[in-house]
Amino acid sequence: MLPLIISGLFLYLYYKTVYEKPIPLKKDKIEIAITNASRKYNIPKSWIKTIIKIESNFKPTLIGRAGEIGLMQIMQSTYKYHRPNKPISDLYDINKNVDFGTWYFSKYYKRFRKKFSQSEAVKRAVICYNAGIGYYKRTFLKTGRIPRITRAYIKKFFKYQPKFV
Repeated sequence: MLPLIISGLFLYLYYKTVYEKPIPLKKDKIEIAITNASRKYNIPKSWIKTIIKIESNFKPTLIGRAGEIGLMQIMQSTYKYHRPNKPISDLYDINKNVDFGTWYFSKYYKRFRKKFSQSEAVKRAVICYNAGIGYYKRTFLKTGRIPRITRAYIKKFFKYQPKFV
């Protein structure tokens, strides 16, 4: 009987920590964060909403299997690399999560926009956001290969984006 109780408790705690912590939040707060980030980084709100839809389906407390946090599913290592003096707990704040995620995406989009068409620049920025800049440099630039999961991500991006315009 005790092993059954312990395994049930383990599953409950695992779900709570890995998938999401159910804290009800208003959509208005998310919309404000998206609007602010859009203005700050000159990225269309529809692109930010599309990334949020794909990453977390608008669940601000979602924690992914690899430890990605929040609406834009920011990897902790990515955040610490770019914001070494900021605490990881910032990623649980809707405004800071959307701001960082938008900054990160815009960094690559703006780099690629100088050389490619808008749709190609978006595609390459999505590859960097999803698979990482390391993958982009090591593999995509040399072979043109895109991981299956990232190809699906790109497809979803261009499918969902028009719905948020």
